[in-house]
Amino acid sequence: MFLVITLKKIFYLFLLLVSLSACTVPAAETFQPSDVPVVEMVIPSPAVTPEPEAKWTPPVYPKYTPPPILEEPSYIPQGLVDLAVQAVEENTLDEVFGPMEVGRSVSKDEILAIIDQEGKPEDPWWHNLRSYVNSEVNLFGELLTIEADGDNDGVLDLIAITPGGSAGNIGLMFFRGLAKGGYQGTYDVHCFLDRGSYGFILFEGKKYLWSSNINYATKNVSGLSLYEFQNGVPVEEVVIFREVEGYEEDLRQGDDYYTDKLAQMTAEFLEEGVSQFAGTAERVLDDQVHYWGDLNNDGVEEFYYKNTWYPTTYWDVVRLHFEYEEGHTGQAKELLNIMEEHGYAVQTLWCDKEEQGNKVYTISRDGGDVLSADAWQYQEDVWAHLAQVLYSPKYVVKTRAYTQDLNIDYLDTTAFF
Repeated sequence: MFLVITLKKIFYLFLLLVSLSACTVPAAETFQPSDVPVVEMVIPSPAVTPEPEAKWTPPVYPKYTPPPILEEPSYIPQGLVDLAVQAVEENTLDEVFGPMEVGRSVSKDEILAIIDQEGKPEDPWWHNLRSYVNSEVNLFGELLTIEADGDNDGVLDLIAITPGGSAGNIGLMFFRGLAKGGYQGTYDVHCFLDRGSYGFILFEGKKYLWSSNINYATKNVSGLSLYEFQNGVPVEEVVIFREVEGYEEDLRQGDDYYTDKLAQMTAEFLEEGVSQFAGTAERVLDDQVHYWGDLNNDGVEEFYYKNTWYPTTYWDVVRLHFEYEEGHTGQAKELLNIMEEHGYAVQTLWCDKEEQGNKVYTISRDGGDVLSADAWQYQEDVWAHLAQVLYSPKYVVKTRAYTQDLNIDYLDTTAFF
């Protein structure tokens, strides 16, 4: 047993020696410098505290300040202003200023000939004018071009009144005539409200541009503007405008109960302005534009929309916008059509519950500034007219004079509203 163990140890020792003799250590290799890989050492930079991000602030645009209102005009003679004030007071603008007009209307063919002679295709002035001339159909008005010595320097100029958008916007382009021949574009303003009539008038040896002004809410002529041009640009505008100062009652017809009620409601309407509200036979929803009411007095409520419609186009006036909601019908729109056929634009409508049935009341404006307050009831398939109160306006005429910053497209909007 001992011999076997010893032989095993000797055998294992022999295998170990053989294994060690097979493992040889190679000779050390010599490395050349070119064989050593170059490693760039990154030296960390000192920690930098990031700057806080700057907060965004909205850009600041220059504030537009309208030119000051002058106590009296600086360029346009007071005698012309007095004449204009009288014409506005008496509503005789065309009769007064029509005979004073000078200059002539220039045909489209003449304008195209001038453009071909004067303008280069890339010149925006002549390019824009050509686009108005070449417009075959313009739903928003026609180009008007006047030849006159508009700036009183002894040379004829071209002044183009260009049509704009459906809101009634127009533009004014002034091409100043040069003594050596030809024209120079000097004034090009767009997007102010159409003022109706335009022309140059001669007063005491000088020419001035005049334009009738409109009240945009009613589309009625409310006054005029006078301009003086120098060196092809306006140096002054005088606005003479008429506004309603109050109303006088002209006529009452019908039962006193209704006329007294109409007079009271009209006084509140004039004090508060155009608005819609619920009568005692109506219920208004939270949105203040949808109503339930029995307008045709048949014992069944209808669901409808009513709100004040403010003009967004040159053909609109301030009026009531009324529509029945889907699935509901009635005769209220028939009443509105009756008023419109007689030249009235209904401003407000409400329905009250009374002993003899529900009554509908309206306050309307005629083609001018006259107000009509009316009481109605739908009976036997027709609208019975129960009472009416008519009011005529009392006017006051005001004047504003502006010596303009010539680079500002300024419009005295107070002359229109």
